[in-house]
This record gives sequence, C-alpha cells and structure tokens, in this order.
Amino acid sequence: MGLHRESSFEDLSPFEAELRRRVWWKIAILEGRTAQSTGTSMNSGIQLYGDTKQPLGVTGDNLVPSMSVLSRPSLVTTEMVFCSVRIEIGVWIIKQKCLLDFATSAERKYKFLKSIDDLESHIEEQYLRAINIDIPLNLLATYLARSAVC
Repeated sequence: MGLHRESSFEDLSPFEAELRRRVWWKIAILEGRTAQSTGTSMNSGIQLYGDTKQPLGVTGDNLVPSMSVLSRPSLVTTEMVFCSVRIEIGVWIIKQKCLLDFATSAERKYKFLKSIDDLESHIEEQYLRAINIDIPLNLLATYLARSAVC
C-alpha cells in the first residue's frame, strides 16, 4: 500500500493522502505501544517508519473527498492535537535510539536531558500554548504531553 512512503501519495487526492497519513501514523503508534506493552524490542531505526509526513492539524469536518487542496492547519486547537502530541513523542523516542544507554557517559546524558527539554518546549509552544482544556480530549493531550516529558 505504500503508507510509509510519502511519494506513494503523489497521484492521490489531497483528501486520500491526508487519510493515509493519519492511518500510517496510527499504525506506527500502535506498533510502538504494542512493543512496549508486550516487552518486545522495537526497532529504533526511524527510516523503518518511512518518510510519511505527519497529519495536518485540521478537523475532520474540513476533510472532504471532493477537496482539491488541503485546508491550512488551524491556528486554534483541533481534535488532532492528541494524535499530534502522541506522534511527536513517539518520533522523539524512536530518534533517541537506545534510551537505556544514555547514562554511560556524561556527554550522552547531557544531550539526552537537553533533548527532553527541547521536546517539552516544542510541544508547549506548538500544541499546548493555546489549548482549551475545557475540552476533555485537549485536557487529556495536555496530561499526556506533560507526563511524558516530566
């Protein structure tokens, strides 16, 4: 199906390409969670996850099969914020390669801790700064993000 390769979406409508991105990243997240839950090793090579772009922060209501151009990502929080935060954290974990080996040297430990700070700043700025926590899914996304990087 080529879900993991952005180039396989070239001949598709914007609607179908965006849906495939959403499906691909859901599969990637589920694979990571399954590996974590079962105690099996997850291959840390980011290249295995392909080059599919992350889904846009647009509401499902703005995605229609007849669209010729994707909507611009919303400046306000959409229901995609929870998925987007999970993807950001998942990609960060994959990029860290071997999380347990970071303590073998002071320099690695420093880089690892700095990358956590960078992730936290990025998520706060990109997703949580203007989030409406009166919406339950947004509150859950906030808790997920802050507990994952604390």
